[in-house]
Amino acid sequence: KGCLYDDGSYGTSPRLWGWDRASNLIFIDQPVQAGLSYDVADNLTYDRLHDTYGPSYEKPLPGYPPYLFSKGTFSSQQQSNTANTSVIAAHALWHFLQTFLGSFPQYNPGLDPITNATRSTGVHLFTESYGGIMGPVFARHFEEQNEKRRLGELDSSLTVEVTLQSLGIMNGLIDQKLQMPFFPKFAYNNTYDIQAIDRLSSLNSLSSMRAPGGCQDLIDQCRNSIIVNDPSGEGDSAETNRICSRAQRTCALIQNKYLASGRSIYDIRQKSPSPFPSVAYEEYLNSNTVQASIGAEVNYTDTSNAVFNAFIATGDINRASPLDDLAYLLDNGISIALIYGDADYIANWLGGEAIANALAQSHPAYSEPWSNAGYAEVVVNKSYVGGAAKQVANLTFIRVYDAGHQVPAYQPETAFTIFARILHGVSISTGQSINISTFAST
Repeated sequence: KGCLYDDGSYGTSPRLWGWDRASNLIFIDQPVQAGLSYDVADNLTYDRLHDTYGPSYEKPLPGYPPYLFSKGTFSSQQQSNTANTSVIAAHALWHFLQTFLGSFPQYNPGLDPITNATRSTGVHLFTESYGGIMGPVFARHFEEQNEKRRLGELDSSLTVEVTLQSLGIMNGLIDQKLQMPFFPKFAYNNTYDIQAIDRLSSLNSLSSMRAPGGCQDLIDQCRNSIIVNDPSGEGDSAETNRICSRAQRTCALIQNKYLASGRSIYDIRQKSPSPFPSVAYEEYLNSNTVQASIGAEVNYTDTSNAVFNAFIATGDINRASPLDDLAYLLDNGISIALIYGDADYIANWLGGEAIANALAQSHPAYSEPWSNAGYAEVVVNKSYVGGAAKQVANLTFIRVYDAGHQVPAYQPETAFTIFARILHGVSISTGQSINISTFAST
């Protein structure tokens, strides 16, 4: 099966990986200017201390060690030269897949090696962090483009069907309005009994969040403005962008109460900056040998300020509730798995569980079975239980034990086991074959 999954974090655009049955890996860095992608290659100096780029002839600041300043080739850093909403990013990704699979059919997972006939391309899309916003938008766009092909609105002879089979979201911020209450709640009362804020601060945050002109009110204003002024989601309404960006900044004040604790936003057990996971991959991806072997034209950029600022300017994080998109995917038989490490703060598992519950309750076919289902142990091997899973048909919520924001780094065997079971359509708890249309965990 073809597989794509996305690894993004706050301020970082997503990176997508894929492989086909011949184990050919495809790395897609987008929105453009993230990772190894670029619009215009430019020789610049990167100031690591201030996270800024300057002319290549710029000298290191006096009094600071030279290693804080790196000369290299980077993208233009122009905010106008990248996507500014998840909707725009979804269009870009679909067009890339069309171009790539059309130009290199040998890499198409749907290609029959005997007859050379091309079937629809089965895709498993896995997202992380900000991918909770992007994943549902990307997935629905794939499905809607397929429908346009069937109706003749798109020429099926000139396009490739990209058929989604599952959507996995790892520690994703999916709907900030639903998940926002769980930032102060988790900071005060969490899995590891660590009080990053006190009880009064938690209660005050919840109160201000719900007040007129507070976070939730502004999110509603943002979404109402989109319906009227920007229904296509392209970020071209200045008024809507202003309202949505204000909502994002206001909500961030509640999230950021936690920062005074000095703890990592990605792992509440650690002081910030957390020593794990290692960032040695940045040095690896920027080594001359690796860059030459993969034909990279620019240095690797882990976080793109151009992309971050473009998305901040439109308030993308609150522009729509993905619950409608997720319900649409369930109706189309696509499996949805929400996977959360239980030590993460910035997209904590309590908020993820609230998303799963709200999604199930919003859908008549899932409401009662979800309420009656139970959590089952995720049995990873003969001696280890890696988490707990609640599964009803093609909807699953999974809490992974002892894992921070990037679940596969903390619990690789558990993460891989869950990943494989989702791809095979079996019980997430045991790996046993099930009738996925009627299955419910106990």
